Amino acid sequence: MDLTYGTWGMGSVAHIGASMFQSQTGTQMTHVPFKELPQLYTAVATGEVDWAFGTAATVAQLYQAKKVKLLALAAPSRLAQYDSIPTVAEAGGPAGFELKTWVAMFAPKGTPQAVVDRINQAVAQAVVEPDVRKQFDTFGFEAWPASASDLAQAMQGDTLRFDSVVKQAAISLD
Repeated sequence: MDLTYGTWGMGSVAHIGASMFQSQTGTQMTHVPFKELPQLYTAVATGEVDWAFGTAATVAQLYQAKKVKLLALAAPSRLAQYDSIPTVAEAGGPAGFELKTWVAMFAPKGTPQAVVDRINQAVAQAVVEPDVRKQFDTFGFEAWPASASDLAQAMQGDTLRFDSVVKQAAISLD
């Protein structure tokens, strides 16, 4: 049986993550790229594709309407709002499998360090506020108040990790 997986496009985080999953499990599946998330999730709900990665926020309505089934979380631990859904490792997949994305604030090159530090401090204080944390939980986000140098290290690490997957899977935007 040839399994298919859908993504929101060639070279997307979902495409790279599925390639990483295939590499770690020794499986081969057919990639079906879509142009937009609604098309992708409709294809999963109707059985046009067998599975897809999605974020907690973007699949919540389909899951609550019982149009899709959540198989596993691509995270090191369960999410509070989906505590009955196992992680990939708990579901029998590779230990430590994680597919995460992050959102960061950027400023133009040359922005004075004092301004960067002031913005960073304000954001770090805001993301730990109970109301903000509650909103983040709704979307399955985890706040990571970090310095500019911590962000640069994370970007470098993710670039190296994803670069090797892209090369191994021969992912191209052409």
